[in-house]
Amino acid sequence: MLKQIESMSGRHYDITVLLFNDGSPKWMNKFILNYIDSCTSIKIIYTEIEESHTKFLYWKLVTRNFESVRHYDSDYYIMLPDDAILTNNFLDEAVSKYELINDVNLICLNTFTDTIRYGNKSWGAVNHTPVKVGDVWNTGWVDMEFICTKRFFEALDYTIDPIPLSRWKVDSKLGSGVGLQISQRLTEKGYSIYQVDDSLTFQNEHDSVMNADRSFSIVAKKNMRDSSSGIHVHISTQASRKSGLEKTVRSLMSNSTLSDSIHIYANDYDDIPEWTYEFDCIFWYMNDLGDLKCAGRIYTAEKTIGYIFYVDDDLIYPQNYIETMISHIEYNDRKCIVTAHGATIPVKVTDYFKERTVYRCLGEVPKSTFVHIAGCGVTAYHTDTIIIDAYEMHGIINEYFFTDLWVSVAAQIKEIPILVIAHRQGWIKQTPESILDDSDGVFSRFKDSNAQAEIINRYQWAIHVPSTNNLNPELKCQLLQK
Repeated sequence: MLKQIESMSGRHYDITVLLFNDGSPKWMNKFILNYIDSCTSIKIIYTEIEESHTKFLYWKLVTRNFESVRHYDSDYYIMLPDDAILTNNFLDEAVSKYELINDVNLICLNTFTDTIRYGNKSWGAVNHTPVKVGDVWNTGWVDMEFICTKRFFEALDYTIDPIPLSRWKVDSKLGSGVGLQISQRLTEKGYSIYQVDDSLTFQNEHDSVMNADRSFSIVAKKNMRDSSSGIHVHISTQASRKSGLEKTVRSLMSNSTLSDSIHIYANDYDDIPEWTYEFDCIFWYMNDLGDLKCAGRIYTAEKTIGYIFYVDDDLIYPQNYIETMISHIEYNDRKCIVTAHGATIPVKVTDYFKERTVYRCLGEVPKSTFVHIAGCGVTAYHTDTIIIDAYEMHGIINEYFFTDLWVSVAAQIKEIPILVIAHRQGWIKQTPESILDDSDGVFSRFKDSNAQAEIINRYQWAIHVPSTNNLNPELKCQLLQK
């Protein structure tokens, strides 16, 4: 991070870094000092603290940090955790977005936005509904990663009030409480707290040192689409689901990132619905190869290159669905198939539906998890990662209903990781029609657990993990920025 910050100095900025080492092991100190010595074009004020404050006394560390600010008169102050990975234009973007906010009550701007809390309330007790204003959000809450002026610290009297240990008696997994306190104190004084819509920093997927028992993933919300790659959606459908299909397609067409094409394989349609003529990007395949059940979407996907999205005709997708899935694809350097629904399986399967562990697209997945099986209807990947040959897969698995296994076996053979991404319950919803009657759904029509177990047991299954997850943050940053 220091090298990243140093690379931004000299453009328009005279940078001073106040670096607090909160109880790192002694052996790390020489490496930290070496990093500091290697940064010759920025001023670094280093404070080594022997014993970590942990989350229970983090308020003391932040107070010490804030008090040190008294002695520096700067145009801007930026607070960053040591696991933040900055975008190349971080400082320019942070300053520009901060200055463009037309609000006399502006007190700070969060520079990190994650996929879980995006557009939502946070810290529970903060009574403010987030409102989008241009390309920022008026959230009413602040995390410990922001840009501000000295007015921020003055409003807090450079101090965080003591946080009682009783906070953690009810729930030991609660965070430090510092962000909550700052948010409450500033909003009570009438100040406005904002957050960028597109995150200016990233984090590696890693265990939290401060919150060791944290059971959720924090993934940056960032439009990371490669504009040279097309976005192609593929759907299999049947006539009994015409009404639900329209809702599915309209949810995708209202996404913040639009698809370049939507390919619909109609298994038993007699004609094309009128509403589809509103959209120039829809291509119909009228039972071209016979009744392919769910597999029609995999056959049509062979015709497209770029970002591939497999979609179900009984789901309503959120407005940030395409952008979020692409962010996860790119964040993992196109080494993963990304899904919102998946399962892990035991070494030997006798009853597939009873023995698998499922991460549901309709439920909450608090932490991104690598799995064996992808739920095809909420799955996306880039063709740089894998190209799935539908004819080959049909030769291996002679059942058109088993597209989850088509995708998963193809990934297993090629040792491609499958990642179920973290998401809130209700992020993806069922269409009203499928809630009332799902008798024509795949699970209802064909749930032969023994047949699927037989196919699964042909292979030795492993949880594959992309090699980039093992890289240090500096190298990971280079991958993100290429």
